[in-house]
Amino acid sequence: RVVRAAAFSEAAGDGVCCVCVATAAGAYAFNAEPFVRCFEHGDDGGVAHVRAMGASSLVAVVGSGEQHSSSPRRVKLYDMAARRCLCRLDFMTAVLGVHLNAHRLVVVLETRAHVYELPSLAVLHTVQTPHNARGLAALSAGGHCVLAYAAGGGDVVLYDALRLCALNAVRAHKGRVAALALSRDGALLATASEQGTII
Repeated sequence: RVVRAAAFSEAAGDGVCCVCVATAAGAYAFNAEPFVRCFEHGDDGGVAHVRAMGASSLVAVVGSGEQHSSSPRRVKLYDMAARRCLCRLDFMTAVLGVHLNAHRLVVVLETRAHVYELPSLAVLHTVQTPHNARGLAALSAGGHCVLAYAAGGGDVVLYDALRLCALNAVRAHKGRVAALALSRDGALLATASEQGTII
């Protein structure tokens, strides 16, 4: 099976809880310790993105579009323990990233990021972003609930997803940002450029 995406899920103070893997055959989540599969979703075909929320049983799945039921414009939230779909969120354009922690669900599209409250799933804010074709974003697992997203060129915006306001803009590179990550508490940002430089 071809792996399309993989992500670690962390609880605010506990470290890595599980590993999520999106493949052409479906989505899988594995507990970190002991290392066992705790979730499998293959009913709808290929998966483009999958994320779990820390130590909870909530997992978000985005289809790859290979089948009608696996739309890349839909986020499905599952309860891993109950093995059922809790809700579906549909969008006008493809979902390029999905991130969640104990307080927020963030859905990244090409020119915006939708911030939802958890567990109510109320839409709190839509952040208009510069063109972000790769959906580059990260959400801290705990602490200050920081969202970081690529803002064109070498810039990264840090956004407070709890208070719903911009914190800072960082000129990380001269060229385009190729990857970014936040520490668990949102205090540290790591970026890489398309030229291969790392900060």
